[in-house]
Amino acid sequence: MDPYSQFPSHDIHAFGQAPDAVVSPLVVVVVCLASLAMFLLPRKYLIWTYLTPLMLIPMGQAMEAGAVHIRPMQILTIVAFIRFIKDGSRIPSIGKSPLDRAFVLWALSYAIIFTLRWQTSGAIVNQLRGLFDTIGVYYVLRFLIFNEEGVLRTIRVLAVLACVIGVLMTAERLTGHNPFAVLGGVHELSEVRNGSVRSQGPFEQAIPAGTFGATLLPLFVGLWVSDAKRRSLAMLGIPAAIAISITSACSTPILAVAGAIIAFSLWPMRRKMRWIRWGVVIVVIGLQIVMKADVWWLIARVDVTGSSTGWDRAALIDNAIRHFNEWWLLGTNNNPNWGFNMWDLCNWFVAQAVQGGLLTFVLFVLVIVYGFRRLGRARRAASGDFKKEFFIWAVGAALFSQVCSFFGTSYYDQTIVAWFALLAIISAVTRLPVVQRAKEAEPVMLDANNLELAGVGVREQRGVEL
Repeated sequence: MDPYSQFPSHDIHAFGQAPDAVVSPLVVVVVCLASLAMFLLPRKYLIWTYLTPLMLIPMGQAMEAGAVHIRPMQILTIVAFIRFIKDGSRIPSIGKSPLDRAFVLWALSYAIIFTLRWQTSGAIVNQLRGLFDTIGVYYVLRFLIFNEEGVLRTIRVLAVLACVIGVLMTAERLTGHNPFAVLGGVHELSEVRNGSVRSQGPFEQAIPAGTFGATLLPLFVGLWVSDAKRRSLAMLGIPAAIAISITSACSTPILAVAGAIIAFSLWPMRRKMRWIRWGVVIVVIGLQIVMKADVWWLIARVDVTGSSTGWDRAALIDNAIRHFNEWWLLGTNNNPNWGFNMWDLCNWFVAQAVQGGLLTFVLFVLVIVYGFRRLGRARRAASGDFKKEFFIWAVGAALFSQVCSFFGTSYYDQTIVAWFALLAIISAVTRLPVVQRAKEAEPVMLDANNLELAGVGVREQRGVEL
C-alpha cells in the first residue's frame, strides 16, 4: 500500500498536498468568513476563529495557485500574523524559554535533514511548507495563549469542538457514513475492521481522530476543577472526549485515556514523583533482564479492541533499533524494506528517527522533557493553591497522555494543532509563577543613624525558571 495515496498530506512532492488538489466551495466560504472575523472581532475571540476551522476542515482540502497547493491552515496563519502586525504594541510579550528553543530547533532539524536526504526541489518546497506550518501555527497559538484566561478560553474552545466532533463521529459509527465528507478531503464511507466501524470525523484516519479526544480529556478535567463559571462546558467536553475515543474503535486512544487516568491516580503521590520515575526505570530494566524477548515486545500483546496491530508497532521499534546505522545521520527511506508493514511509521518517536535522524529524535524528546520539567516546577511553585496546582497537574496528565499516544500513531493531520496548543498551554501556565521573581530583590537599606549598610535583602521565593 502506498502511504502517500492513503494519506494525502504525506505527499512530499507538493506544497503539503497531493497533486490533485481540490477545495470545496463551502470550505472557501468558511475560510473567508474566518479570515474576516479575525480582522474584525476583539482579540479574545481570535482563538475561536483560528482553531475552529483548523480542527473541523479536513486536511485533504487544498487550493491550487500555480504550482503551489495551499491549505486553509496556511491562509489562516498568515491572516493571524497580519492581525498581530496590525495590533502592534498591543500584542503581549510571550518571552522565550528552553521549550520554545527546543521546539524551533526540532522543526529546523527535521526540515533540513529531510531535504538533505531527498535532495529534490519537491522536498525543499514541502519542507518550507512544513516549517511555515509548524513554527507559524505554534507561534500563533503562543501569542493567543499567553495568560491564564487565554489558557482557559482555549480549553473551552476545544471543549466545544470536541462536542461537535463527538456527536458527528457517533453518528458516523451508527451509520457508517462520515458527515464531514460534505466538506471534502475525507472518504464518505467509514473504514470497517473486524465488523467495527472506525469513525474518523474530519481527521485523515481513525487513530489520530480518537487520539484527539483522548488527549483532551485531562484538560477538560482540569477545566472542571479550576473554572467554576464554565464547569458546564467541561461536563460536556469530558463525555465528548470519551465518545471520540470509543467511536474510533482503536486501541491507541483507549491507551491514551488509560495514561491520563494513571497520571491522575498519582496525584496523592505528586511530591514523590522522583521515586516513582526511578521505580519505573528499574522495573523496565528488570523486565529487560528477565524476559526472553526485548521489553518493547510487550506492545505486541496490547489489543484493547480486538483489531489492534500491536505486533507491527513492536516490530517497528525493534527494526528501528536494529537498523540504527541506516538512519542515525540523515534518516532513511529504506524502512519499507525492513519487513511487512514497516512503511507505516505508526510510532511518532520512530518516525522522528527514521525521517529526521538522531538529532531530530533527541530534540523531539527534549521538547517533551522540557514540558514535564516546567510543569513540575510550576506545580511546586503553586503548592498550597489547590485549584492552580491541580490544573497544572491536569496539563501534565494531558502531556503524559500525548506521550502514550506517540507509541501508537504519528501526527500528520490537524491532530498536530492540538499538540501545538498543548505546548503553548504549558508555556503559559508555567510562565505565570515566574512573574513573582521580579519582586525577589529588595532595595539596599541603610541605617540612618550609623550610615552603615544594614542589609541587602533578597527574598527566597518559589518560582519557575524560564
